[in-house]
Amino acid sequence: MPADVLLHLVEPAQWRAALAECRSALGFLAGHPELDAGRLAVVGYSLGAFLGVIVAARESSVRAVALAAGGDLPTNTPFSTLIRAVADPARAARDLAGRPLLMIHGRRDRTVTPEQAKRLYAAAKEPKTLLWYDGGHWLPDPMIDRAAEWLTEVL
Repeated sequence: MPADVLLHLVEPAQWRAALAECRSALGFLAGHPELDAGRLAVVGYSLGAFLGVIVAARESSVRAVALAAGGDLPTNTPFSTLIRAVADPARAARDLAGRPLLMIHGRRDRTVTPEQAKRLYAAAKEPKTLLWYDGGHWLPDPMIDRAAEWLTEVL
């Protein structure tokens, strides 16, 4: 992930606002009379995967997590320690407390590298599934369908 994108993660006010908005959306969905509050999931793509895993770890109402093109933070930037103090996806993955996790990732992704995906996946507890596709950062339609099928199965 480019350093300029990572720097946005360390802007605490923006990060807190994004977390609050996501939690607010979960609260709205949980209170909606036509939805089953016991079957809520978080789905995140790219930067949304970073946000999604952190929100899911903090919100017990989330029953499953599907992440695409997401992973742990890069380790090769001068800001890694600072960024991890604000947002730590690997710690969040450990804190999912056994809720099902699906990760979908491109073998040739240069935005969020396969190594980052492997580190996040390794941090999570079972049950967890990691699916690879032959491509880069853009998620192919069949993998979107597979994620929807997985959510149907686990919820």
